[in-house]
Amino acid sequence: NIPESSSLWNNIAMCFFGKKKYVAQAISCLKRASYLSPFDWKILYNLSLLHLTMQQYASAFQFASTAITLRQDCAPLYMLLAVSLSDLDQAENAELAYQQALDLSPMDPNIITNFAIFLHNRSQSKKAAKLISKLSKIIPGNPDVDKEIVDTVKKLSVALNVGDRIVAENEKSMKKSKRNKDKDGKE
Repeated sequence: NIPESSSLWNNIAMCFFGKKKYVAQAISCLKRASYLSPFDWKILYNLSLLHLTMQQYASAFQFASTAITLRQDCAPLYMLLAVSLSDLDQAENAELAYQQALDLSPMDPNIITNFAIFLHNRSQSKKAAKLISKLSKIIPGNPDVDKEIVDTVKKLSVALNVGDRIVAENEKSMKKSKRNKDKDGKE
C-alpha cells in the first residue's frame, strides 16, 4: 500500500536530492507529490529547483512560473524564475524577476548576491556594486548567512573593487559571537 501523502513524497524527493546521486528518484517522487497535490507551490518550487540543478531551464521556468501563480508573494520563487530566465537567454525578463524578488525580500542575502552576480555578468558593475554595498549592512553580525554566500561576496567585492570590508566585518562579528557563546557556555 503506497502512502498518498504529497508532503511525504515531497520530503522523500528532497532527501534523494540532498544525496545528489538519485536525481531520477527525486524527480519521480516530486512528480508523484505534484500529482497528489497539483496546487502545492512548495512542490512546484522543489521541481523548479531540481530542474535548474539538472540544467533543464525550460522545465525549471515552467514550474517556477506555475508556483508564482499560486504564491505571488514568495521572493525565492522569483529568484528561481530569474535564474531559469537568465539561462534561457532572457536577460531583460530575468532582471525584472530579480527585481521583483528583491522588492519582496530586500534584505535576503541569497537574492542580493545572485542578482549582483547576474548584473556583474551583464557588465552592469555599478548596479552590482550597489547591491554588494547593501550586503555590508546585512552580513556583519548575522551568523545565519551561509559561508558560501560570504565567500561569493568576497570574490565579487574584489572583482567590483568594493573591497573586503564586508567580509572582514562579518568575520570579526562571527568571532565576537563565538567568544560570547564560549563565555556563556562557561558560566
